[in-house]
Amino acid sequence: MFARLIREADVQPRGALVRDVFESAFEILKQRGLRDEYIYKAALTHRILMGTHSLRTACMLSEFRAGECKADIAILNGTTTVYEIKSERDSLSRLERQIENYRRVFASVFVIAGENHVDAVLRATPPDVGVMSLDRRYYISTRRKAKNQPDRICPLAVFDALRTNEKKS
Repeated sequence: MFARLIREADVQPRGALVRDVFESAFEILKQRGLRDEYIYKAALTHRILMGTHSLRTACMLSEFRAGECKADIAILNGTTTVYEIKSERDSLSRLERQIENYRRVFASVFVIAGENHVDAVLRATPPDVGVMSLDRRYYISTRRKAKNQPDRICPLAVFDALRTNEKKS
């Protein structure tokens, strides 16, 4: 079934290694206009988690609940940073509510957006919220730095974000 899928998708010629097929498919998905949340998460993992932090001191969580919302990526490393992804294919309709929830749980809040959303995100978010973009070469650029504000974190909101078994530990 995998071989048939490769042929039908015309991703790689016959005889290629499975690794090569996945790399080829990933290169296609990285193109502007085709990017979805998966591509942004991969960029954050490679460029921020592994490029800026040490895996010995940082932990990355995906789909972390914060209030009524789920944060796309959270990185914990002595402080808490959240990354909300707004890909080229996303709407910004929930952004205000998401930011409100994240600011109660995380010391730093970033929105990483497709280039088509950057100006709107800059206008729609408070000055303490960082804004990043994923450019056509698959690099992350910071358009506005986030302010690290651990004093705004609400302990009750953090407690509510934890799962029941985590609360018991």
